[in-house]
Parts: sequence; C-alpha cells; structure tokens
Amino acid sequence: MEKTIELLTIGVGPYGLMGLIVCGAFICYLFIKPVIQWFIALKQERILSYIMCSLLICIFTISIGFLFFQGDYVYLLKITLVCMALFGGILVIVRLLLFLFQSIFTKNV
Repeated sequence: MEKTIELLTIGVGPYGLMGLIVCGAFICYLFIKPVIQWFIALKQERILSYIMCSLLICIFTISIGFLFFQGDYVYLLKITLVCMALFGGILVIVRLLLFLFQSIFTKNV
C-alpha cells in the first residue's frame, strides 16, 4: 500500500498506474512469447501445462494472501513456491522413471 501512495505522491495517478501495469504486462508478453513458441516447437506440452498450473497457483495464493492476511503473506508465497518446486521435481522423476521403464521393456521385446 505504501508503494501505491509513493506512486501517487510522485505524480502517477490511478490511470498512470494502470498504464504502467498494462505496459509491464505487454513487456512480459513479449519476453514470454518466444519461450512459449520454443516449447511448442519442441512439443513440450507437459512443461507448458506445469507452467500454467504454477502461474494459476501463484495467482490464487497471492489473492488469498492479500484478502485474508493483509500484507503479511510472504510466508504463504514462500510455501507455495517450495510446493511448486517439489511438484516439478516429482513430475521430472516420474517422467524419467517412465522413460527408463519404456526403454527397458522395449529392448526386451
């Protein structure tokens, strides 16, 4: 909240703040678009679904933290990031195990 007040005191009004947010979203889009196209070219739909799932979980956690914890939700965000890293690690291990089992059983046939 203090950052918003600081922006308002330096002359950036609510519409200027919205403009900054839209510009930031557009810049993020320009940076992320080539990465998404690269994943699609490599046929890595699982990675894209993990990224989208993680993004939705982060947005949900930040929203819940903002609504219920009123500014002290950094701990909740840390727990969320650790859980997403653990989830990603489990997905990598499962994928590796599936690859190993498929390569072992296809060599025996």
